[in-house]
Amino acid sequence: MNQNEALVKSAIHDAVIRAVTEISADVKGLLKDALARETNETAQSMLRSMVDNLSIAKEGDKAVCQSPGYPTTWLSFGDGNLPECTREAISEAVAEATKKGYLRPSMVDPLTRENSGNNTGKGVPNIEYEYHPGQKYVDFIISFKGCGAELKAYAYGKNLYVCPHCGRYGRLLARTRIRQIADKDTFEELYGDLASADPIHFPGYSDKTKELAEKVGMPDAVKTGVCKIGGVETALGVMDSHFMMASMGSVVGEKLTRLFEYATEKGLPVVLFTCSGGARMQEGMFSLLQMAKVSAAARRHSDAGLLYITVLTDPTTGGVTASFAMLGDIILAEPRTVVGFAGRRVIEGTIGQTLPDDFQSSEFLLSHGFCDKIVPRNQLKETLEKLLRLHCNPKAKKWQVWKRD
Repeated sequence: MNQNEALVKSAIHDAVIRAVTEISADVKGLLKDALARETNETAQSMLRSMVDNLSIAKEGDKAVCQSPGYPTTWLSFGDGNLPECTREAISEAVAEATKKGYLRPSMVDPLTRENSGNNTGKGVPNIEYEYHPGQKYVDFIISFKGCGAELKAYAYGKNLYVCPHCGRYGRLLARTRIRQIADKDTFEELYGDLASADPIHFPGYSDKTKELAEKVGMPDAVKTGVCKIGGVETALGVMDSHFMMASMGSVVGEKLTRLFEYATEKGLPVVLFTCSGGARMQEGMFSLLQMAKVSAAARRHSDAGLLYITVLTDPTTGGVTASFAMLGDIILAEPRTVVGFAGRRVIEGTIGQTLPDDFQSSEFLLSHGFCDKIVPRNQLKETLEKLLRLHCNPKAKKWQVWKRD
């Protein structure tokens, strides 16, 4: 093990322990302020217990909560700065923290319900990557997302993959989203056979896309087609974060461009569910070209007087945010969705300022006028139905013209 690998392993181990034993000063302050303002005796007792627990955890080197949730790491790195041992180091740190009693072994296999006993296994811990070419650094955030509650698959699915205990939104497969939004048995896929041709012959890229296509059940990161939503014929696009974090490659751009062109020709509204980690580095400039390509098709659709609705889902970042995701006539978002261009720490390092805690959230966007409404998942279909009927019903349009006259 070289010195760099040893430093990374040590830093990751310390970060895992701090993530479960410490709470930031601003959160502590909010809890104390809430206790000072509270007048209900029961609520006071609960808040007082939470504040006392923080002190006990700090003094005794104990976890603030033994069921903190799903271990997730965000890795941000530049050229050649990510040691090969990083994924292994994260898993080892989580397993060791579990063994020492900082974490309760609550992670189970979603299919077999088998518990590894150390909070590691397939897909656990979850690791999200953010690559910044031309830079030389490694940065990471470790968090335990959710509430740690074990969810039965049936109950979780019935609740539209929203945790009934803490309200955390699960990321959906494209086909699952379509089932939730499209009228039953009305979705017809378009351009489903398009797959990447590996334009710059990036090492291992073809094998990776083939593996993901088999695993996710679609050849790239977006599914497009036509369906009815509330009886209104609609062109629908759904990006899927399970395929390379829905990064925008040439296939994503081509399918979305064709979808807009089809909708323009047929006089249909477009509803697009966005999520993405940004441009796909394995396709180089071919990826970046898709921003202008899709945006131009969306403009031609708009010039034809047709409706375009975007629904921002977690996460919508990078070039997708900088182009077609923010061009909708109406922009909706799910609660607590991450929406942004560059990474938070990259921005803070560039401008030399600390950003607000809710920066790059859908709530932050709404308060600054960058989206029109935050819609809970269980209200999305109804909301889209209302909007489509209002804007696309010929009788309603005639009535509106007569009303203005």
